[in-house]
Amino acid sequence: MEEEPKTLEEGESTYQNGGGGMCGGVISKSLFDSDPWAYMMAYYMEDDKFLIYKKLKASESKADKKKAVEWFDKYARSAI
Repeated sequence: MEEEPKTLEEGESTYQNGGGGMCGGVISKSLFDSDPWAYMMAYYMEDDKFLIYKKLKASESKADKKKAVEWFDKYARSAI
């Protein structure tokens, strides 16, 4: 994926996420499983993978940003 979606925090909606898009975002699987209809149109990762992804994505390091993209491509699952 050229640009991965925003990492959503608990309670943050996938609707009108980021730059005005109607869907998107990355969440943990447990959050997705808590209410699949509420989080439809998002990507999710297993909880342990999601925590690592969030740390990589938040890093200022270009190497970590690159790893975040690779991590997303490998572990993110679409609920679209």
